[in-house]
Amino acid sequence: MRDLVQLVVSGGALGAVYALVAVGFVLIYKSTGQLNFAQGDVMAMGAFLVYWFGPGRFELPFGLAVALAILGAAVFMVFIQWALVRHLAAHSHEAVLIGTLGLGILIRAVLTAAFGTDKLGIGDPWGDSTLSVAGVTITTSSILAILVTGMVIGAMAIWFRRSRTGVSITAMSQDPVAASALGVNTRLMTAVVWATAGALAVLAGVFLAGYPRSIDPHMGLIALAAFPGAVLGGFDSLNGAVVGAVSIGIIQTVIAGYEGPWSGVVGHNFHVIVPWLVLVVVLLVRPQGLFGTKRVIRA
Repeated sequence: MRDLVQLVVSGGALGAVYALVAVGFVLIYKSTGQLNFAQGDVMAMGAFLVYWFGPGRFELPFGLAVALAILGAAVFMVFIQWALVRHLAAHSHEAVLIGTLGLGILIRAVLTAAFGTDKLGIGDPWGDSTLSVAGVTITTSSILAILVTGMVIGAMAIWFRRSRTGVSITAMSQDPVAASALGVNTRLMTAVVWATAGALAVLAGVFLAGYPRSIDPHMGLIALAAFPGAVLGGFDSLNGAVVGAVSIGIIQTVIAGYEGPWSGVVGHNFHVIVPWLVLVVVLLVRPQGLFGTKRVIRA
């Protein structure tokens, strides 16, 4: 039982990281109808920016390195939306999907060329410290991932309900034409949405690179497991994205912990494909996800 609790807690921490990426996916899709498949690689880029501003080059304090990385990723996302995505969107949503896939591959290649493939640390002050509660050992990185994700999601919920910008983004997500007619600057709100998704990606990268992991150019592929989480929760529901992503993290971690005796049947890395199996099942059984809006197609 203790082992199961340990796995659930670890899975919850991984799911919290997935949730930050999944909310970025859903935020862009809900507001603009576009899928940004470079989100995971932007997360990797953000983690490398923290390393570059910190121990890699400038040796700035960790908090300042994270803040500068968030700013850099936000500016990068706004530039990508302005220079690439808006032009592709004029053709089709499929063009945006393919374009962002290509962008993700390009980011990965640039990171590999610039930093190599060695495992690098971001200089996080908590390192490998742990906390034991009732026999369950939890890394400080896991605790912080859960707490920070909870605070960020809570702050975003208040932001969407109470701030003028948040209300404008909500209005744009429901009907961009009507929102524009009522005076909402949809171009500015789109930029804010993409910048926010970039900031969330950096936070996810910080915690995904925490002990016992490290950063590498391909860590964005791990974060893509957040996409099935967004589908599970419902791609037009921010709360659903959080629930779905955390669920995926827990399911994946628990299966990883118990797959050993079954490795001869399912393989040694069955847990890696579990999120995608969940994705297929959800699309077959409940395409709108757990909290998404069901679409009615009239004949």
